[in-house]
Amino acid sequence: MKVLFIGYWGAKEGLSVATIYPHLRILSSFEHIKEIYYVSIERDNIDVNINFNIPKLIHLPLYSGHTLKDKLKDFTSFPAELIRFVQTKSIDKIICRGAPAGALGYLIHKKTTVPYYVESFEPHADYMLEAGVWSKWNPKYILEKYWEKKQKDTAKGLMPVSNAYKNHLVEEGISMDKIHTIPCCVDLDTFNYKHEDHISIRSQLNISMDSVVGVYVGKFGGIYYEEEAFQLFKAFFEYYQERAYLIILTPQEELCQEYFTQYSIPTEQTKVGLVEHSDVPKYLSASNFAFSLHKPSPSKIGISPIKNGEYWANGLPIIIPDGIGDDSRIVREEKIGCVLDTKNHSIFEDLDHSFLNRSNQQRSSLSLVAKKYRSFEVSEEVYKLVYGM
Repeated sequence: MKVLFIGYWGAKEGLSVATIYPHLRILSSFEHIKEIYYVSIERDNIDVNINFNIPKLIHLPLYSGHTLKDKLKDFTSFPAELIRFVQTKSIDKIICRGAPAGALGYLIHKKTTVPYYVESFEPHADYMLEAGVWSKWNPKYILEKYWEKKQKDTAKGLMPVSNAYKNHLVEEGISMDKIHTIPCCVDLDTFNYKHEDHISIRSQLNISMDSVVGVYVGKFGGIYYEEEAFQLFKAFFEYYQERAYLIILTPQEELCQEYFTQYSIPTEQTKVGLVEHSDVPKYLSASNFAFSLHKPSPSKIGISPIKNGEYWANGLPIIIPDGIGDDSRIVREEKIGCVLDTKNHSIFEDLDHSFLNRSNQQRSSLSLVAKKYRSFEVSEEVYKLVYGM
């Protein structure tokens, strides 16, 4: 079998490394898959030379730009190029990562009839509308909404990242037989808690061993909380006082400093900035709990934040808003954190009593939740089912 795997991000981007590479490795492990052609969209006009170290894999970078004209061109010139490739190479199946990549899959399928599957299928157009990134009359929104409808109608299989969105698709009338949930999984070994990192990072940052450390990895604004996040951080400092320490791993350092001033958050009890992706697990190990800060909206039932899986793999309870994919429900049912309630002003008291006095052994037991819900074994089992492997 020959497979064309389409991503809509650059091959070196974090989302590709975290979500596409592991799935390429799983595909490569199946005996009857002979060739995998991986398409990435590179937007900086540079040659991409990567040693993937994945058998059977051939990388096909396509080069584009960042303007609206470039994005529209993605769906005219690229499909034509890929249609010729699919026909020349006699591709058997097309796998697309995300709804924008699924649009390319649909356009190729329309001309070739080669079956295509969309992983991480999501209401992407609605995400962007609700976040204020696109308006209802933006050509990007109109086209993406149209292509998502076509994917629902013509894709051989849809793999949303949450059961909540799977149920929504079934309610829309899509056959349950063609929908299979694959959450955003993580490398459990990479993000496993390490006591030596707990000690070394706290020593490096001059954090006492009895401090309560909260961590947030990500951005602010758009689809994430912004001012609400810093109001939450302020409540954290008010509850724990001098014992509180906050680690924020983000590129928005200047924004953080502005809000620290506005909310009188003591900067000497914070660490803000970017670190190498390989160092993120060390900072998680130094922490006691994590913040998950996606802004709730109707379309958020369709997401599976990869950071939540990383937090859980490290044994961290999380504070999360309600209505975020399956994760808010999992937090409640598995008792692995606290769900934010605007009427609940004792969130840190609840967190303190329920989780922060846990031993390392109890922290390890919490990481088992990551194995249950976010292990790549979950992805592999769905692959076997969907692709008949």
